[in-house]
Amino acid sequence: MTTLLRITSRFPLSIVLLCLITCPAIAIEPVATDEIDSVFSDWSGIDTPGAVVGIFLDGEILYSEAFGAANLEHSAPINLDTKFNIASMAKTFTAFAVLLLEKQGKLSLDDDIRTYLPEIYAFGEVITIDHLLHHSSGLRNWGTLFALSGVSEDDSVDSADILRLISRQRELNHSPGDRATYSNTNYFLLSLIVERITGQTFREFTTENIFSPLGMSNTFYSDDQNEIVTNRAWGHSIIDGVSFKLDMPQHSDVGSSNLLITMNDFAIWERNLTNPVIGSPELIDKLYSRDEFNNGNTSNYARGTGYGTYRGLMLRGMTGGEPGYRSSRTQFIDSGLSIVIFANATFDVFTPFTQIANLYLSDEFSAAEAVPDTTSGKFVPISSADLIDLAGAYREINSYNVVSVFADSANGIVVISGLGLFYRLKPVGLGNFESVVASDNTRVEFDTTSSKSIRILQNEVPIFSGAELRNIELTPDYNRQFVGTYHSDELDSSFEIELRDDGLYRTKEGMPDRKLDGQFEDLFQAEGGTGTMLFDRNSENKISGFRISVANIFNVLYQKQ
Repeated sequence: MTTLLRITSRFPLSIVLLCLITCPAIAIEPVATDEIDSVFSDWSGIDTPGAVVGIFLDGEILYSEAFGAANLEHSAPINLDTKFNIASMAKTFTAFAVLLLEKQGKLSLDDDIRTYLPEIYAFGEVITIDHLLHHSSGLRNWGTLFALSGVSEDDSVDSADILRLISRQRELNHSPGDRATYSNTNYFLLSLIVERITGQTFREFTTENIFSPLGMSNTFYSDDQNEIVTNRAWGHSIIDGVSFKLDMPQHSDVGSSNLLITMNDFAIWERNLTNPVIGSPELIDKLYSRDEFNNGNTSNYARGTGYGTYRGLMLRGMTGGEPGYRSSRTQFIDSGLSIVIFANATFDVFTPFTQIANLYLSDEFSAAEAVPDTTSGKFVPISSADLIDLAGAYREINSYNVVSVFADSANGIVVISGLGLFYRLKPVGLGNFESVVASDNTRVEFDTTSSKSIRILQNEVPIFSGAELRNIELTPDYNRQFVGTYHSDELDSSFEIELRDDGLYRTKEGMPDRKLDGQFEDLFQAEGGTGTMLFDRNSENKISGFRISVANIFNVLYQKQ
């Protein structure tokens, strides 16, 4: 039985934290490889898609293995030189390419993107290259825009189609630098900027300046979804939880996705992130540097990398998802342990990540979770009736932004969602709530003295203030005023709102009919999580259009015809 290395601490947590700067590296112990192999036992047969797994400590390999089939039709097994589409994990490489150009003096991160992309609309606020890198540009996600207009994941979309759609946009999700909203548009545009500065395709530039010099001979951005790729892991989706069908990306966006790479090549990249051969330590530091918003709060996004916590330990990394593929690279910052998984099916890659992390860092987790929570206020239970009274929809003052508040009476908390926000909050006083996740540094104030209002603060900086929308009854007479045709110039697409016996429906040829549910004035939720629709009224109090928000696009305007 082969053994690996388990990271463990022989010191109290306070000393471990101090030792991050002053003491030797954390001690390590052996771990049996079959413990890790067993995590992937369900993916290990030749009759199932599978995965490659790499575990690294400070850039050096602790474990790498392949499981399952690359192609079920030919019973081709996956190996460590099988090429996987790692989806959004490509963003780290794209950010690295941009930072290389900055290092070469060919661009500044503070450059206005319209210097290189004049076809992008002038929104009246400068969007910089660094806004794109940190997802703080406010540009809407192109994939969600296509989906809203009726283009499905099965439809073929090329880079020209994507750029035309982005160039039609006349509004942003938010002002540049105000907050981070994850958007593939940002990294698609970064690849175009690289191309226009260098005169090369993005594939050519990254191959010539990153992959070839590092010896990553099986890695490239696939800019043609129809090209023949040898030793590729074909993507699969899961049907009814028991069988599979082929499922492959149908777009050629090379900036936010479509990087093909093997685990053997990724091991070279992982080493370069720790001891750079291409780039420099300063460039790697900049890659991992988080953004500061206009209000002074710190983003959870660096350049091509996100930050978070698991069981009390800080981590950074990136996950990816495309039709038929899932991927993740997660690094625990204090220990230098990285866990990398590429799967050629729509498998859950988070659960095996947690199982591996628990094997390697059990002592560290126990110590971190034993630290008392001194950053949050004391839990002050309130009645279920009072929690339910706070539930509702709240519209931001002087905007179309809406967040929803739900009462979780079983746990004595409220849940806030909308505009990319999601918080679970516990009561700590009259009308005051704090996030149950202390590191969120988020609290909420409710005012119930007259018309209910809400204020959300992060690090004591207000990020949302709004008033509750009035409850209404969906009578046929009330619903009838919304019937009609609505058109979006930004998407060049229309919806019909129809009144049926059981209520309002949003319809469009080629898309499923979606029932509209509502209990607040002029606000509806489309069935299946396909949009929050806030209707607008003209000076005569007649419906003039609606704004729709779904996933990572906010307030797209549809005007009544």
